[in-house]
Amino acid sequence: MRRASVLLLIVGFVMGVSVAANAEMIISQNFDNTTTFPDEHVFTTSDATALGDAATTVAKWKLLSLVGDSGTSVTNDLYYSGTQSIVTERGTGDTPRGFGGLRTGTDIPIEDGILVAEARLRRNSIGGYLFFVGDNTTASYTDVKCPGASVWIDGNLKARYWNGSAWAYSANPIVNVPADTWVGLKYVIDLDNNQFDIWYDSGSGYTEIASDLAMESTLDVNYVGFNPNGTGNDSNPPTFWIDDVSLELVPEPSTLALLACGLIGLLAYAWRKRK
Repeated sequence: MRRASVLLLIVGFVMGVSVAANAEMIISQNFDNTTTFPDEHVFTTSDATALGDAATTVAKWKLLSLVGDSGTSVTNDLYYSGTQSIVTERGTGDTPRGFGGLRTGTDIPIEDGILVAEARLRRNSIGGYLFFVGDNTTASYTDVKCPGASVWIDGNLKARYWNGSAWAYSANPIVNVPADTWVGLKYVIDLDNNQFDIWYDSGSGYTEIASDLAMESTLDVNYVGFNPNGTGNDSNPPTFWIDDVSLELVPEPSTLALLACGLIGLLAYAWRKRK
């Protein structure tokens, strides 16, 4: 019994190390070293401007639209970590000016595996936001390939999922997101089974708030995007802030199961040889 317990502990430790070693960080950005914002909306790797402090995982950050005078910029007034964040707002007559980060180095989207997309977000009392993932090689953020969640101006969060023929929002709010405070949103995206889960952190740690939401079957991913919600107002614009954005490709459970079986077999053989 004692040997079995030790065996399980060793397998668990090795699997944990393996997950950390095999996870691939696609995007990791906190905007701390960013001094300028590229006021462009051509969203491709070749001409997008990289911001921040990491050559490979910083991503290429762009506006997803270019309409109106107000929009998106770097700020050190509010931030979740470090010293800076991105702020986006909507003035009178402005259409929403989305903001997104594109995978660096290649336009080839990720087609299979499990992705984890995460961001820290904050809104003012009249603002909201849409946080999503997508594929710029097929269309813009309005394309069908964009699962995620939207926080409306009343703070109600609704999932954006595939209903079989089109994208739709969940009928009932999943959670209410308070204004003027940082929260975390995380999506665990299963590209092989075309579904995703939503996790939410109000400040005390992540909890799962929605699971097995359907996605369009041909979804590929190479960017994360954000779009403001709210009616334009120059004197008091709907505003939200973005910080600590990441997109990570993690090992699939089946791969880990095979690894565990192999480790158990090797360890059992080693113990048997010692007898």
